[in-house]
Amino acid sequence: MPFKLSFFVVSLFLLCACQEQENPSSRATAKTQIENIIIIYADDLGFGQVGAYGQQLIQTPRMDDLATRGIRFTQFYSSAAYCPPARNSLLTGLHTGESNWKNPVDMFGEEETIADVLKARGYDTSIFGKWGMSHADDSAAQFIRDTYPLCSNMTQDDMIRKLPEEFINGPADAGFTTFVGFMQHRDAHVHYHDSPQTPEESTPYHPYYEGVRQDLFQLIGDEVKRYKTTPDQYLPDVIMDEAIAHLRTVKDNKFFMLISSTLPHAELVSHPDTKKLYQQNGKSIFPETPWTGNHIFFRHVDEPRAELAGMITRLDQHVGMVIDELEALGIADKTLVIISSDNGAHLAGGMNDFEFFRSSGELRDGKWTIYEGGIRVPTIMYYNGIRAGVEETPFAQYQLKDTILELATGEPLNRSIVPVLDRERVEPLPHLYWQHHYDKSEEPLYEKAHTLQAVRQGDWKLVRLEPTPDTTTWAVYGNNSVKLELYNLREDAGETQDRHQEHCDITLALVDILNIYATADNKIAPIENFQCNQQ
Repeated sequence: MPFKLSFFVVSLFLLCACQEQENPSSRATAKTQIENIIIIYADDLGFGQVGAYGQQLIQTPRMDDLATRGIRFTQFYSSAAYCPPARNSLLTGLHTGESNWKNPVDMFGEEETIADVLKARGYDTSIFGKWGMSHADDSAAQFIRDTYPLCSNMTQDDMIRKLPEEFINGPADAGFTTFVGFMQHRDAHVHYHDSPQTPEESTPYHPYYEGVRQDLFQLIGDEVKRYKTTPDQYLPDVIMDEAIAHLRTVKDNKFFMLISSTLPHAELVSHPDTKKLYQQNGKSIFPETPWTGNHIFFRHVDEPRAELAGMITRLDQHVGMVIDELEALGIADKTLVIISSDNGAHLAGGMNDFEFFRSSGELRDGKWTIYEGGIRVPTIMYYNGIRAGVEETPFAQYQLKDTILELATGEPLNRSIVPVLDRERVEPLPHLYWQHHYDKSEEPLYEKAHTLQAVRQGDWKLVRLEPTPDTTTWAVYGNNSVKLELYNLREDAGETQDRHQEHCDITLALVDILNIYATADNKIAPIENFQCNQQ
């Protein structure tokens, strides 16, 4: 009997001890554990292009592993449907209805960024890859505004004379102290600097690109200087190597690093090592139709599907490099890694075989639209010790600024989602908002680039379509032929069933939100006297 009693007492003690260890109040929280933040920001990575999000043809083992060991977000949104405004919102914490940057040709604003705040608090702040929000200084700024995004009238003389090394709105202006990468959006469309210097030397496989510099850039002090490359260097790898080297120098400091990858963005060129994963006997394992180029992307590509798959797998390998380096440096348990994308998958012809790879999964459309496929992006958060799980609450990238600053300061902030890192519920914002329009004096890049405004509240999303497709200049969009579409995303994530007439009360309530941001500055006129049965 004494032995049995002793055994019972010891067992009870061990049980209590185990329960105490599992008590949430005794665990380290994200606020107490995380000191450093790395954002790996993919370029045009679609919601369905990662294995953890349903991709079956493209290999992404490192991201899939992190999606299992970390938090996988199923309804996480970019702030815009294309590159520059999304990057601006990521850094400033402002959505496209609030920010100075609303259109491709606008200039980077003076809003406070994540890097500004963290730099002032003693953090090392660095960015590697695509900055994409600068314009060349002096007369070149207006020249580029006039010709963006096609730059189709540039001559070699223009390229030399009008594209100097001096820039306005660079990384240093946004609080970064270290940078290696592409300054302008246009420059970041190539993955090798192997283009000839003159049009006469151009070939289908090595085309001459007007207005694309043949170097990367770097910050030396506060000045932007050229970073020389050679034609045989795969530029995403060059940038990644610089990021890894910098990690080693700042491992003992608090740091914020933005790795702004150019993968899998155009042009369509994989590293040979990862393309080989999608070849057998030197030929693509996919049925292929060669891409012969268009007026923007000239390079001839024999196996576009194998190239795209190889680019995404190379991005996945870069993610693995970061995680492996954090482990080797012993800082994986205090470094939050956020993996996301600036917008949905590319829609342009051979540049991204959208349907074949089901690049948006079940979602509608992709880049350049504010349907779900253009703005809902794969997003994973991880640090060593995080409580793994799947998060289904709708959040947006413009909430990351408050999230990161709350981790740095310990002070709760309005748009922060820090409790999610501890698997606690965070209420979604009252609404999420997007807007998108483009300079119609240029030939549209994509026929589907016609959505104007969108708002999500709860499960309901209202999309406002562009009402004047024949306009040839920048327009203040008015009420002529206003077209609205209402979707219930819980029931219809693919946005196939417009229900605005069936739920007129919800439609009109969401119109009121759209009208908050329908201003002259936004080049959008408010919707007035809308009748649900007028369409």
